[in-house]
Amino acid sequence: MITTLRRTLIGFLGIPLMVAAGCSANITADVGASEEHPDAAAAASTDSGVPVMSPDVPGFTKDPTATGARLWIEAKLVSDRDVEAEIWAAELGPVFGYTAHFSFDATLFELAPGQAPPDAPVVLGADDPAKAIELWTQAAGDVGLGAVRTSTLTGEIPVTAATRLGVVKLRASKSGHSSLGLLRVAVRRADGRFVPVSVAGGKLVILVGGAS
Repeated sequence: MITTLRRTLIGFLGIPLMVAAGCSANITADVGASEEHPDAAAAASTDSGVPVMSPDVPGFTKDPTATGARLWIEAKLVSDRDVEAEIWAAELGPVFGYTAHFSFDATLFELAPGQAPPDAPVVLGADDPAKAIELWTQAAGDVGLGAVRTSTLTGEIPVTAATRLGVVKLRASKSGHSSLGLLRVAVRRADGRFVPVSVAGGKLVILVGGAS
């Protein structure tokens, strides 16, 4: 019921229509705001030099990220089969609403037990949780996330510094390789303009039980 209400309200406010309104499937750009990312200061100069991991070594290799408005994924193994993936943003400027879809290999992963939508709109509800609505949907190989301010009268929230937008927890059913990506990304101003953004995902290698 809560998820349906969130989807209905976000649809009413026009956030899922960002792509349909003439924007590309991925309007790329890194994003940032309230929660500071530990690598934020170095991102602009070192992203192009991301070390390449051996294809058989368990772990996550992040794709290079651009400067400017952007979203990207950080992921880590918390066990031989469990993964925590964080969606980050930076340099988006004033934000009225945003949406993105986190994609993964559904033949290899499922959402971990206990995965649940955020309790409150942390990023766009920073001034008052009642002034924003959180979006969260779950499907095989896909998690939709986003948020929107309840009214243009409530204004926008600046997202400038590296800001964590959400966390997705995955559990592997077997060993393998998977791409983690961000699709159908859109960021909107209160006046209806869309923000061109860049996105970056990465490659994940997992060895359940320590063997392929």
